[in-house]
Amino acid sequence: EDLKFIVNLISHIVVMVFLLVMIYAGYRLVLAGRTSVSTMLRLPMWSLYAIIPVTGFTMLLHSISASIRELTDYWGNPKG
Repeated sequence: EDLKFIVNLISHIVVMVFLLVMIYAGYRLVLAGRTSVSTMLRLPMWSLYAIIPVTGFTMLLHSISASIRELTDYWGNPKG
């Protein structure tokens, strides 16, 4: 039970770090695409790239929520 909790917590932390990198890289991509336009649709590229940091932020919120739920479940259940 304790090992499962530790492994789950470490996996949540790894996922959160990955998502932070995804948000940062997506933000940089949005900034880089400010001046370019897509060839076929004639849409600004930043509007297409913007989904990457938005999705990363949404997933980060979900991961934080799951981590908090995991912590409260672990600490809320007395052993013995």
